[in-house]
Amino acid sequence: MAKLKMSQIQMLNEFLSIKEEANKLFSSISDEQFNKKPNEDSWSAAECIAHLNLIAHGYTKYFPVELNTRKELPNLSDKQYQTRILAGIFISKMMPESKLKLHTPSEYQAAESELPKSIVVDFQTIQDQFIHLLKRTEFIELKARSVRSPVASFLKFQLGELFILHIGHQKRHLNQAKNAIKF
Repeated sequence: MAKLKMSQIQMLNEFLSIKEEANKLFSSISDEQFNKKPNEDSWSAAECIAHLNLIAHGYTKYFPVELNTRKELPNLSDKQYQTRILAGIFISKMMPESKLKLHTPSEYQAAESELPKSIVVDFQTIQDQFIHLLKRTEFIELKARSVRSPVASFLKFQLGELFILHIGHQKRHLNQAKNAIKF
């Protein structure tokens, strides 16, 4: 079965790692490298980051507001949160190791071909938003709260599933961005 497991501490460490990896990956490259496509049908590193920003902004508008205003909880849980079966199957298709190529709706693709490196700062700010929300979420709320998908309104993810989805999706596109830069 495709149930995925991760603790809040692991989620936090993943978001911190993603933020650090993006900083290392993009801090020393030129705008030309950032925007270079490996081929006509592939995205540039810039387009990968723009896509991640668009998706994250779509979800963050559905974050539970009361969690955002709550003080940080004293400790994150090391208990394993487990996704539901169908959500786990869907999320596994977003993971870096998945070979499945999914169609990206046009509203979640970069509108410009030349993008400024400042979008990386936006990406890192989004990681901070995920970290901020995660630090204010009680373990029980990972299952009790749900967030609607901006891509398909009939899809709802538990808050824990949403964190895992974004971790996998971001890692997948960071790998794609690395490959675009190396080309």
